[in-house]
This record gives sequence, structure tokens and C-alpha cells, in this order.
Amino acid sequence: MSVVKTKRQTIIALVVFVLVLGVLTYSLRPSAEPRYRDIPLSRWLALHRAYQFRNLSHVVLLGDIGDIPDRDTLGPDAANAIKQIGTNALPSLIIWMRQPECVWKRKLFEGTQKLPSAVRPNKMPAWLDYRRDHERASLAFSGFGILKMEAAPAIPALARIAGDTNALGAARAVGVLAQIGKPAVPALAGLLSTNSARAIQVEVINGLGYLGPNAPDAVPALVSCLNSSDEGIAKSAVWALGRIARRSELAIPALVEGLDDSRYAVRLAAVKALGEFGGDASPAKRSLRDLVSQPDLKLSEEAEKALLKISSASAGEPFGREVTPFREIFPGVR
Repeated sequence: MSVVKTKRQTIIALVVFVLVLGVLTYSLRPSAEPRYRDIPLSRWLALHRAYQFRNLSHVVLLGDIGDIPDRDTLGPDAANAIKQIGTNALPSLIIWMRQPECVWKRKLFEGTQKLPSAVRPNKMPAWLDYRRDHERASLAFSGFGILKMEAAPAIPALARIAGDTNALGAARAVGVLAQIGKPAVPALAGLLSTNSARAIQVEVINGLGYLGPNAPDAVPALVSCLNSSDEGIAKSAVWALGRIARRSELAIPALVEGLDDSRYAVRLAAVKALGEFGGDASPAKRSLRDLVSQPDLKLSEEAEKALLKISSASAGEPFGREVTPFREIFPGVR
């Protein structure tokens, strides 16, 4: 037997030993998950999601949706069970969202998919399946959505997760902060003043816009975004200022300046946002009238609409305010 072959067998044996040891360690470790009626939190979350989407066969929940036979009997009670667990669920939810993607697990999974069907494993062990981490992060988002304001003690941890580009739940953490509401506004605004990734900044701005009048403390941070060289960020910040429609002493001058922005999308968004401030935007009337008479039909029409809202509000007449559902602002968060 050659030395090379002996070394190869030794390496294979060592790898098998490490895998077996890992499986035993994982299976024998004490569960840190809180329980209700002797059912762990992750199970309740999976049951809740399975019951919510019971007619969608493509939804994957910690494995095949068919692996949850009691979803129709326990599913309706799942949300209440999670509420009963309450703040005891926060440590687990935070861990699942903070988890970074394990590159070697993903590569191992992708490698097994390239094997011939005769030797390809039908199912990866749970602790080796990288998709499980993604599913837990998704379920954690659902758990936070059920707890809502009760999850407020997790705000600092969620802000750190949102600022961590390696965390699986970074974008979801922003959505959770938005759902917690007003107590989370300082944390969301703080993410705009740091070097957060662009995608996270956009999610934060959308979240603040979703909170609307409940986020006046974020106005200074949003105003600073109007000078961003990124047109998407500047436009989104303008939209969010219009949704919040507070702190007019800061917002109105910035939006009036936005009417002269070299980027068409930002100018158009500024016109619409000014209309949302109603009578508080009276100082912007002259600038808006100038836009009414210019040749661009879209800008002219929107400026006229904004002036009508401002004049109506100044005269004491109510004007409607469009409400955007959470799922439309965060379409990719689940």
C-alpha cells in the first residue's frame, strides 16, 4: 500500500470522526430554546408559519412543510404560544438573526448536489444544512412580528445586527425595528449616520417612512441624506420626509432646496413631499408656482397638486394622506 493512499485514508477517517463527533455534540447538547407546553420556540414559529401559508406548498420551514403534521391543530394557537413565551424568546430570536452565513456549509451542500444521484444524500443532517440558518432567521422575523412592542428590549441588539453585513438577518432587523415603532426610531436614525451598507440604508429610510408621523426624531438624519450622491437614497429620504411631515423648520428648507436638485427624480419627490406638509409648507408656495409654469408636464401637475394641498390645509380643509402597507415597503422581508 502506497504512502499516498495511506495518508488519504487517514484523512478520510479523520474527517468522518470529526463529523460523527460534531453530530453527537450537537444532538446531546442541552436545548437553550424556551418552551411552551413542552414545545420549543422554533417549533411554534414553524407551526405559525405553516398555518399562515398552509395553501402555499413551496414554503420551506425547517425542512419540508409536510414534516409538520400538527400544523392545522396547533397552528391557530402558535401566535398565542409565542406571546406566552414573551421576552424569554428574545435571546433565541436575536441569535438566529445574528447568525452569519456559514460558507463551508453552503459549499458542502452545493458539492453534494453535484454528486451522482446514486450516492447523493437524500437529506442533509440539520446541523450541516446551511438553509436551516436562513430559515431560522426568517422565522425569527416572524417571532418579532408577533411580539411587536414587547420586543423593545432587543432594540440595541437589533441595531447591531442591522449594521452587520455578515448577519443573515441584517435587513430583517431593520424591518423588526420599524415594527417595534417609535421606541426604535433613534436606533434607525443612528444607522443612517454610520457607514451602513447601501441596501441597509434604503431599508432604514423605508422603515422610517413606514412609521410616518411617529418618526419626527429621524428628520435631521433624513435631511442629511438629501445631499447623498446616491440618487436612490436621496429620493427615498425625500419620500420619507413627506411621510413623516414633521419638524417643518428643518424639513421644508431642505425640500425647497431639493426642488433645484439636478436629479429629476429627487425634484419630483420633493414636490410631492412638500404637499404632505399641508399649511406648514406655505413658505414653499413661490417655488412651487414657478414649477407650475414650466414645460415639464409631470412636474407642473404635481406642483399644482401640492399647492392645492397646502392651500386647502391653510384654509382648514382636510386633505387625504395615503397609507402604505408594511409589506409593500418591505416586499422582500418574510
